[in-house]
Amino acid sequence: MSKMNPAFRILALSLSLFVIPAFAQREKPLQSYGVAMEAFGRADYKSAVDHFRQAIAERPSMLTAHYYLGLSLYILENYAEALSAYQDLIRIDPNNIPAHYQIAKIHLTIEDYRSAVEEYRWLRSQSEKRSNLAVEIKGVLLPDFPGEAINDWHRRHAGEMAQYLLDMIPRDVAEQYDLPASQIVYYGSSACLIRSPRPNAAGDSKLKLSLDSTGDSKPRVDGVVSGGNPSGIQEPPPKPDYPVKQDGDSSTHPMSASLRPTILYREKAKYTEVARINRVQGTVVLNVVFSVEGKIKDIRVIRCLPDGLTQNVITAAQQIRFDPAIKNGTPVSVRGQLEFTFNLY
Repeated sequence: MSKMNPAFRILALSLSLFVIPAFAQREKPLQSYGVAMEAFGRADYKSAVDHFRQAIAERPSMLTAHYYLGLSLYILENYAEALSAYQDLIRIDPNNIPAHYQIAKIHLTIEDYRSAVEEYRWLRSQSEKRSNLAVEIKGVLLPDFPGEAINDWHRRHAGEMAQYLLDMIPRDVAEQYDLPASQIVYYGSSACLIRSPRPNAAGDSKLKLSLDSTGDSKPRVDGVVSGGNPSGIQEPPPKPDYPVKQDGDSSTHPMSASLRPTILYREKAKYTEVARINRVQGTVVLNVVFSVEGKIKDIRVIRCLPDGLTQNVITAAQQIRFDPAIKNGTPVSVRGQLEFTFNLY
């Protein structure tokens, strides 16, 4: 075997000084980050903040540490530091879609609408750059390290997150900035921003049919029993502060144990990618009319969840089919509540 050229040996050694540590850095897990995620999972956000900061000090380019530091601070309502954490992430990875989305949410929370609209427009602009490829190549929405190229899959999610933001922007602000107004009708709050996330993993939603402000017991659907609430939200579902009969429609009745539709078909509301990243759990409550036509109408949001979950619940509710309630032998429309509970397992 011929001897290696001395110049080539020097070049190979020089490259190894960069390449080997880079691979070692990617492969070796940080204990501080693992401890931080454990604290985040049990909702000990103050401890999580300390450990995420330690992880960042050890590995400044770790995007997930910056991201969950920002999320922990946001949940703790320390908005200035949360914004700083996400801005640090953006400096490392300028096209990080979830970070831009979280920055917009912070601006919405503190009512800095101009900055929120700028982030909305950035996300929208990314979504408009999609190619005409028939098949999307899936990527990672929140990579550990910078450098992943944005593909159509990422751009589609950027467009979805832009829509989630649009549904949180107050109507008067949307008009001021010439944005489409949200079609979601909220009761009790104009937007759905902060919800404490819960432990990590994949999950799905379950549907429960409730009765509307009658005091009757709640029936079971798909074996989901009213009562225990794994989301950690302890208050009972709020009762609407408006009359049951709306818009002069005297044919709409309040749902009761003896006057309710028979569900024929229903769909689960699916998690969004960003809701999984943010570890969101909880219950979305809708007040709806089960019409005589067998379709859900007049949807009003009583309790919401962020990151597209409320929108997915509304979509799933619109797919429900049922035989209408019967009163005195005649089909009638009834108003009641639907609850979709999201759990991460």
